[in-house]
Amino acid sequence: MFSRLVFRRAPALVLLLLTGWLAASPAVGADAAPDLNAVLQSASEAFRAGRADESLRLLDKAITAHPADPRPRLLRARAYDTLGRYDEAVADCDVGLAQKSDLTPSLWQERGELNFKRARFTESVADFDRYLALEPNRRPEHWQRGLSLYYAGRFKDGQAQFELHQTVNSQDVENAVWHFLCVARTSGVTNARASLIKITGDTRVPMREVHNLFAGTGTAEQVLASAAAARPGQRRSSMNLLYAHLYLGLYYEALGDTALAKKHLYEAADRYAGADYMSVTAKVHARLYREGRLPVRPAK
Repeated sequence: MFSRLVFRRAPALVLLLLTGWLAASPAVGADAAPDLNAVLQSASEAFRAGRADESLRLLDKAITAHPADPRPRLLRARAYDTLGRYDEAVADCDVGLAQKSDLTPSLWQERGELNFKRARFTESVADFDRYLALEPNRRPEHWQRGLSLYYAGRFKDGQAQFELHQTVNSQDVENAVWHFLCVARTSGVTNARASLIKITGDTRVPMREVHNLFAGTGTAEQVLASAAAARPGQRRSSMNLLYAHLYLGLYYEALGDTALAKKHLYEAADRYAGADYMSVTAKVHARLYREGRLPVRPAK
C-alpha cells in the first residue's frame, strides 16, 4: 500500500524526521550549534505533544537567530504543513532551497507535497522531478509523483510512474487503481479494465472489494458493506470508509457519472478524511469539483 513507503509521514511524527540531523548536521556557526540543536529538539518535542503554538514560537526564534541554517526552515515548513498552512510552508521551503544545503532534496520533496495540497499540480510534478534529479534511486517508490501527474493531466506519464511503482510495491490495490484511472483517461474504461494490474495480497479493508469493482466483477454495495462492517476486536474504521468513498468516487468519475462521483468524493472529504496523504487527495479532489475545475471524461 502507498502508506508502506517512505514518502508518507504520520502527523505525530512529522518533526521526528530531522532528529538525526540535529546532531549530525552542523549549524552554520560552530559556536551556535549546541543552542540551535537544543531549540530544534524542544520545538520537535512541543509539536509532538500537541503544543503547536509553542513549537512555532521556538522555530521563529531559531530562524531569527540562525537565518542561514536551513534546518529550522524545514522543520517549520513541516509544522505548517501538518497544520494545513500550506502557503506559509511553501515560503519556508523557498528560503531553504535558496540556501542550498544537504537538505535541498528534502525541501524539494516537501514543496512538491505542498503544491499538490494547494492543487498546483504542474508545480508539484516539477518539484518532485527536482527531488528525483538529486535522488534518482527513489523514482520507483514515488507514487506521489504519479498522483500529481494524474491531476496535471499527464496520464501517459502517470501510467508509466504507476507501472514503475509496481516493481517495488507489487501488492497494492491503490497503485492498480491509479494505473487504471490513467489508462481510462487515454484509452477508455474497457481498455483500463483489460490492463488492470492483478493484486492478490492487499489485505486492507475494503481493498479486495475495490479491486473487484474496478475489474468489473464487484459492486459498489460490496465495497461499502465491507468498509462498514465491524470486525472482531475492532471498531469500524473511518479510514476504511474514506477508502471506500474515495475509490467509489474515482470509479464513477471514470465511468462519467459525475453525480455519483461527487456524492462519494464529498463524503470521503467531508466526513472521513484525516491528515494522511490519501485523505488530502480526497479533499483536493472535492475542492476541484466545487471549483468546477475537474474534467470528467465519459466511459468508452
